[in-house]
Amino acid sequence: MYSPLLLDHAVHPRNTGPLPGPTHVGEARYERCGDRMRLEFLVADGRVREVRGQTFGCGAAVAAASVATELLRGLTVTEARNLDAFQLDRALGGVPPAKRHALLMVLLCVAEALGPRIGAATPQEKPLQTNQPQAKRMKEEHHHVNQLP
Repeated sequence: MYSPLLLDHAVHPRNTGPLPGPTHVGEARYERCGDRMRLEFLVADGRVREVRGQTFGCGAAVAAASVATELLRGLTVTEARNLDAFQLDRALGGVPPAKRHALLMVLLCVAEALGPRIGAATPQEKPLQTNQPQAKRMKEEHHHVNQLP
């Protein structure tokens, strides 16, 4: 069940359509259901001056892009990059678990357009979290497999 806030943004999305002369653009897709999202930004003097979205997908995706345009406008680039799924979820009055991909799509658009969250590790920098004995055993087994004739 959608919240009244989510329904309002889904039925009456804000700031839709292309932005003339965007300085930054981010796009995201959710392949499982075919949702597509594009956020276009006008950034000047380190602030998001304007943001518009184009979304083709479920109501939750349309609503997430819509509310994101309202939340992001006026923020510094650093503040915009640090927008998180919890803020989006609260702004929409809660998003059903099966539709939370819409929140992640917004975050992917922001990251592609403005850069990753401050302090976020890139995949190469992210430390591998493993059970050390199991990892050692798997490495040994892998080495053994590579040694087969």
